[in-house]
Amino acid sequence: QGLNYGDVKQRVCPFYKKIPETPFAVDAFSYGNVPGISHYFLSHFHYDHYGGMTKHWNQPVICSQITAKLILLKIRMDQSHLRILHLNDAVVIENVEVTLLDANHCPGSVMFLFKLPNNGKVVLHTGDFRACPEMEEYPDLWNNKIDKLYLDTTYCKPEYDFPNQTEVIATTVELVKSHLRQYPKPLICVGSYTIGKERIFIAIVKELDARIWGSSDKIRVLKTLSDPLIDEKLTKEAASAQIHVVEMFKVKKKDALLQQLEQLKKLGT
Repeated sequence: QGLNYGDVKQRVCPFYKKIPETPFAVDAFSYGNVPGISHYFLSHFHYDHYGGMTKHWNQPVICSQITAKLILLKIRMDQSHLRILHLNDAVVIENVEVTLLDANHCPGSVMFLFKLPNNGKVVLHTGDFRACPEMEEYPDLWNNKIDKLYLDTTYCKPEYDFPNQTEVIATTVELVKSHLRQYPKPLICVGSYTIGKERIFIAIVKELDARIWGSSDKIRVLKTLSDPLIDEKLTKEAASAQIHVVEMFKVKKKDALLQQLEQLKKLGT
């Protein structure tokens, strides 16, 4: 769908990107400057949510601190257009009270809680989130009746039946340990998007006391997280790291993994 302005076709922003009775839109950067919208909220730094944002973006963007760091690093947008909000800290924007809640997705990911000024109604936009028991203890969810919910339904189908994240991480660590009993010095490759999957390799690092290597671009991204353990264990020397954080496609292809191993052998390890 779209409207033609001369030779330019502008996609129409769908209703579920807009917060009713406000000039706010969430994760709607691929629709350009949306009529009636003055503030653009970004739930997290995954391309399907920030796509459309460029260094020339000149509208206010509201997000978490980690997401803002990633925008400055990867997109290089003018910092003056960024407004950083902190978790669980209510802030009034355009007469609307806005609170960021941890979305338990990737680093910097948040849910947005909006309290509307005219009728006192409360709107919750989850972005991408991973439901967990801890969310049931969020004071802002206990103390507010949610009148409208914008819900991430990516895996809301019966065929998706995943173990919980804690179990997945524990199983991964056990799998690594079982390989160590057979092969004393394996190369462990962990697939990653621009951001995400950190909990997997952090758990392995803790278990093995190993060092982490990534490309120079990946190291710059990981530095934005300000995680003490990651900062301590990161190295630019591939040969000194047992854990390599690589592009997601590499862990799905045997040839790509063999190439990673061969490059390491050339370094004399």
